[in-house]
Parts: sequence; C-alpha cells; structure tokens
Amino acid sequence: MHSRCSAGSSARRVPFPGRVLMAFTLGLLLTACSRHAESEPLKSNDGLRPKVVGTWLLDERRQGDFTISGLITFGTDGNSTSTWTVVSPGGTNEWSYESTWWIDGKVITSTVTRASGDKHEFVGQSTRFEISSLDDHEMVYQAVSFANSQTVRLRRKE
Repeated sequence: MHSRCSAGSSARRVPFPGRVLMAFTLGLLLTACSRHAESEPLKSNDGLRPKVVGTWLLDERRQGDFTISGLITFGTDGNSTSTWTVVSPGGTNEWSYESTWWIDGKVITSTVTRASGDKHEFVGQSTRFEISSLDDHEMVYQAVSFANSQTVRLRRKE
C-alpha cells in the first residue's frame, strides 16, 4: 500500500470543467453508455492490477453543453497516459496527462506527473477511483475523490 496520497483532504476545489477533466484523466467522471451486458461485479480484490493494465476508452459522452471522450492506458510499470477531448460551445480542447497509479483493495489511486497545455495545476494532484466491476471488456468505477462523482463505464480498446 502506498501512503503518498491523501486525496481529497487538502485538494483545492477545481472549477468545472477542470474538475471533470481531472477525473477523466484518472479514469474519468461521467457515465458512459454501454449497449452490452453489465460487467461482472467484483467478488475479490485479488489480482485486479493485471486486469486493469491496458488501454481503456471513454466513448463520446454528452454532459450539459460539453461532449467528452478519452483514452487512458494503465501500464504494467505503474505509469499511465491519457488523452481527453472536450467539445463545448467555446470550441474543442484536447489535453494529455501522464500519471502514476496503484491499487489498494478495489481503489485505484492516480497522481498526475505531467499535464499538457494549460492544465499544469493538476500536476501533483491525486484522485481515487473505486472499481465496482471489471471484466475483459468493461471497467466500471466511481471517482471517490469528488463529492458529486458519478459512475463511469470504460470499455477496453480492442
């Protein structure tokens, strides 16, 4: 278990859409629709890391005036990369992040180590995501670092 994270205890409040983008960086804050069967609920915390490793997609999702899509890759070395696209009435923005990640029980903790563009304020921030179900095709979790978190569905990139 890593003790380097105390997410939520001293984190400053990041305004929307920055809060949404942060969550997506780390696995991602909005409900994504899925047309296939529900993922199998987790019965054991054993062996989650190898199941999480790989590339996951957040299909285009509309939230208010924003449309968000993204891709995150969890590496076997504890590093991750992600790219997010947000389309709003003001235009299209793309961001990329690099993070470290680890699992404790069913919770993924991710800490941003590098951010593109104007998102450098996220460097050093940690977010926690509790996995509720995971199989070969889908991961479902909630960002427990945010008071208003929603269920997020990611699908594994084929």
